[in-house]
Amino acid sequence: MPSRRRIRAKSCESKRRYATSSEAEATAKHRRQESGHMDLDIYPCRFCSGWHIGHTEPKKKSL
Repeated sequence: MPSRRRIRAKSCESKRRYATSSEAEATAKHRRQESGHMDLDIYPCRFCSGWHIGHTEPKKKSL
């Protein structure tokens, strides 16, 4: 199981912090249009209380 420090480094410390969800969404929308990566999504950060942009996890198929 990954350590809390490793999870924070991957999900927070190496990413830009946005103060509001609307600021993050506007940036994500712009990046989607420029790059064609439609799997970019925003999420609230449990570590810094800000918002980040990341790739959406593929949904796992249930058996």
